Amino acid sequence: MSSSHASTTTATATAKASPHSKNLFQLSNNAVNVGTVTLLILAILALAYFLWCGSILARLWYYQGQFAPEHTKYDIRPQYLKDRYRNSQMNPPPSRNTAIARTEPGRFTGQTLVSPATVTDLVIRAHLAEERRISRLPAFVQDDCGDGSEFPDVPLADHLRAIEPHPDPPFRAGLVNYMTMGLRKLVIDNWLTVDNTYKQYHEARIELLHKCNAEVIQVLPEAEPACEELMREVVDFLVKKYPRFFKIVIRSGVRKIRNELVQEEYSLQRPFDCQPLEVCARLAMEDFSILKKSDFTQGHHLQASATLFPAGWRLRQRIGKSITDVHGPVPLWKDLPDVLNISYFARINPDSFMERSSFFIQIAPPATPLAALLFIQDGKDFFAGNLGTMRADNVIVRRERQTFRRLGTSGAIVFGVKTSVQRLVDVPVNERQGLADEIKSWPPEMATYKGRDLWQRTVVGFCEQRNLVHDDRTVASDAGSMTRVNEEE
Repeated sequence: MSSSHASTTTATATAKASPHSKNLFQLSNNAVNVGTVTLLILAILALAYFLWCGSILARLWYYQGQFAPEHTKYDIRPQYLKDRYRNSQMNPPPSRNTAIARTEPGRFTGQTLVSPATVTDLVIRAHLAEERRISRLPAFVQDDCGDGSEFPDVPLADHLRAIEPHPDPPFRAGLVNYMTMGLRKLVIDNWLTVDNTYKQYHEARIELLHKCNAEVIQVLPEAEPACEELMREVVDFLVKKYPRFFKIVIRSGVRKIRNELVQEEYSLQRPFDCQPLEVCARLAMEDFSILKKSDFTQGHHLQASATLFPAGWRLRQRIGKSITDVHGPVPLWKDLPDVLNISYFARINPDSFMERSSFFIQIAPPATPLAALLFIQDGKDFFAGNLGTMRADNVIVRRERQTFRRLGTSGAIVFGVKTSVQRLVDVPVNERQGLADEIKSWPPEMATYKGRDLWQRTVVGFCEQRNLVHDDRTVASDAGSMTRVNEEE
């Protein structure tokens, strides 16, 4: 009994003590866990510290005592400073005599110290006062500005001024070949020309493009590929021949042609800034017309044209028509279809060019704007005014340089016209007799078309240095008989 009672008592005591023992055990376990975490954190921090120290030591070793590589230094000094330093190392420095502006004369100079106030002579006093005024101004010697070698080569301010217009062929007497219309072979390098009159003609062209675009630009849908091909040909030609004036630039990934003469740019890829044929008209001094042969009629038709300087005809009335209809009323041009189809022209390759020349006589006062002078849609406008304006100083010789070429891809024929004007009084003396001879050699139909009966007395008389009079009767009379004053019997 006593033994079992003791066992029971011990078990009961143990049971009563067990909750406290468990708490102590849990506390000890928690302390161990906290210590372990703390040691782990310290170990990580120590490892990071040693890694950082190692990286510092590695950088010091790699960069030879520095934490980072030495920054690259760029010498942005002008070239003339570099040359000056190099020359100073190779040669002794030159002597420099730099004059410094001073407000008072130097003690050991040869300048007079006489005061103008002590001089009674007014002329000498004025001279001394002027000398003193000049002596107080900043003085410079040549070396202050250098000998010019320190400055880059500065080109001429206007290279365009030095380019003379393409020489016109001499006036010729006698009839031209009706089957060839005076066509002759053209040097490829002279297809398009730029000269010192470019800017004034360009202003006139831009004015006409803004005011009457539909009257000077006409393009049929089937001619658009040929217009794009012509634009590429014109751009390539101008960039190659005149690299100082025309350049290819890239703007935001878009290829453009830049006209340095007038600071204009035009896109060379879709979407275009304007119609490709208009780009040609804005860049060049020539007008362009595109003729394509019809598969149905086997004739050439005017399918696109940028004619800013028409010579008495309207573009909108002729676009889409055949050459026969376009130039029907023009003498000699009635043979153009045969010219376009004769063997040497029909088989012409894209590297061959042809040209011809023509001229008109126009009456206009000197104050006439260039755009109005060149934009003539009616033949009567060549002779605007009255008999009072029929003077030599109002007569204009209007020249046309006409070129023909074939495009390689589309096969279209490009007809280019460069128009220039010259006052009759400005025609060189040695060319005036040739002008008179050619005018008098025109066949009757050409003379009628160009209005020779109206102005022959004035033009031919001036060229042949005759003293002429004109009135209503003489102007309307036969052009072959001249009314002369003081003519020798």
